[in-house]
Amino acid sequence: MLDKSIIQGYTPETAVFQVPMSVSEERIHFDRDRYKRKFGHDLESRGFTILAMSEPHRDNRPHVQCPPDRKQYAILALVRRRPVTQIIDVPDSLVPQMLALGLKEK
Repeated sequence: MLDKSIIQGYTPETAVFQVPMSVSEERIHFDRDRYKRKFGHDLESRGFTILAMSEPHRDNRPHVQCPPDRKQYAILALVRRRPVTQIIDVPDSLVPQMLALGLKEK
């Protein structure tokens, strides 16, 4: 069975952060670009291309533990891994077979 992310052409990645209860929704909305920029930088440094990114939203998933004096937010990103070029030495007799598989000759 194929993974849905392969068929869709992307995979979801989620960033979760916590703030004190005293931080207002307006403050989160004001700082949303900073949170998204940090998450985007982390994804790009790990070799992902970002296709789309959501705004920070309250993360009320029951299985995620959050201290009672804090609120938890999540950002969802749809990403694709950047292609990586690999160079391999192939004996001359195998070159036609490798080309048939889709490898490119340098």
